[in-house]
Amino acid sequence: MTSVDETIEQFVNCATDLARQVNSGQLPLKAFLKSKLPDYYAHLDKAISAFNLTSSPPIACNDECGACCRTLVAISPMEALNIWFQLRSHFSSNEVDVFRQGIMDRLIIQQDIIKKHLGDFQNQAREFTLMKIPCEFQKSNYSCSIYEFRPFICRSHNVVSPPDICLDTEHPERALIWRHPTLWKFDMTFQTFFSKFYFNMEGQDTMEHLLLKFENFNTDLKIVA
Repeated sequence: MTSVDETIEQFVNCATDLARQVNSGQLPLKAFLKSKLPDYYAHLDKAISAFNLTSSPPIACNDECGACCRTLVAISPMEALNIWFQLRSHFSSNEVDVFRQGIMDRLIIQQDIIKKHLGDFQNQAREFTLMKIPCEFQKSNYSCSIYEFRPFICRSHNVVSPPDICLDTEHPERALIWRHPTLWKFDMTFQTFFSKFYFNMEGQDTMEHLLLKFENFNTDLKIVA
């Protein structure tokens, strides 16, 4: 059986090799999104899954919760662009329009909350969660429409406490989060590099804000002009 350390090493090796290909300037953005990034996520998922099997008590997340799908989600620019690219590759134009409307609806509500708690992401997320507005990609049965290309935070955020605790926005500290201490740093390092190389952007923002920013990005381009 492959150990957790081995799967993490395999992920880092895969990501490092991908970063070298990107840095060579010979990997077009569309090819990166179409074939290379999915392989990156496959190695990442393998490392996260191996780590999750070591949890004690076991991971308590289940298919009928979706609590974390009703809060603010911070993602990288590359993750936002990848979501649009994959949406247009896997869904009809009518389905994409529905997703777009959901993005706009959540963004309008977010903007008011962000202004109210300017610079305080914790309280922004807490107030938004209280409104219980589902993610634009969450289906009625709580499953995820973009599960295969969901952002890192959606892949790695798990709890070992009862799921109903996650809905207690007054005492979020009660939720016992189970997340590898360094995988997040590894992913952030690579996501930052990819975003910086292809379109000269760094940092994170809420998913809806970045999705709006990248809606009309031309993936045939190497970088933003």
